[in-house]
Amino acid sequence: MIGFVVPLIILSFVAMLFAHYRRKRETPFTVTVTKDDIATGTPFSTSSCPIAKAMLRKKGWDRGVMVLGTRALVGSSTFGLPHEAQEFICDLDHGRPVRPFSFELELRR
Repeated sequence: MIGFVVPLIILSFVAMLFAHYRRKRETPFTVTVTKDDIATGTPFSTSSCPIAKAMLRKKGWDRGVMVLGTRALVGSSTFGLPHEAQEFICDLDHGRPVRPFSFELELRR
């Protein structure tokens, strides 16, 4: 019985450390959409809208970012977009004037 319990305890400890490491890496970060992002961004585009451009610049991701209304996808990670970012997308897509702004981005679980 002891021979079975010790590996189980070690495995549980390793899983706990891995979960802590992931939580630590997934802290919120600020994304700033600039005038340049707005000028060069494309309305109705999931991968080249101003928010996607700002996210790529902020984190330096080498993989694509897709912004889909209420969330942003980067690889297998999903980030929830705050209400202010969702309003920005709606205004941009409907031709209403938009201004530079910043928002906090968090990994959605």
